[in-house]
Amino acid sequence: MLNVPVHIKNIFLIGMMGTGKSTLGVKLAEKLEWSFVDLDAQIEKRAGTSISEIFSKQGEEAFRDMESEILVEVCRNNHQVIATGGGIILRDKNRMLMKKQGYQIWLKATPETIFTRVKDNPSRPVLGAVPTLEKIRSVLSQRETYYSKAPINMNTDAHSPEILTDWIIQLLVKSHQ
Repeated sequence: MLNVPVHIKNIFLIGMMGTGKSTLGVKLAEKLEWSFVDLDAQIEKRAGTSISEIFSKQGEEAFRDMESEILVEVCRNNHQVIATGGGIILRDKNRMLMKKQGYQIWLKATPETIFTRVKDNPSRPVLGAVPTLEKIRSVLSQRETYYSKAPINMNTDAHSPEILTDWIIQLLVKSHQ
């Protein structure tokens, strides 16, 4: 196991959809020899349906309630890299819990990069049936204030998950020496 500062219980990857939270999370967890948790996958497993279906049949509020509930459960464990949903930061209690239970890293990308990565994926209910650059910019502008409070932010536009993983580990170790 790499020498991550002992006070870091978990690592939460936050940011917009399409910024690489799941992809990078798997790689980071492997390098740290920690568990990887994808909150969206946990929600779908619990609900027995897709996030898009939850949004369309129960609404965003019901989805956010499930998200908060599962976050509490996941935070009972340590040594996890947790890929969060992009909107998890919208609730104060989620932000406070993540701050208390781990270390947040904001994965960033330009709206254009996000659009390229999500445009063919209709399972992004916050963006609507047909994602647009304008909608991505709008959602990002509503969330950026919350994302920006993370101690580390990492742009995922131009580098591979392997390179970004190494940089994150270096920053974690260096910032706590």
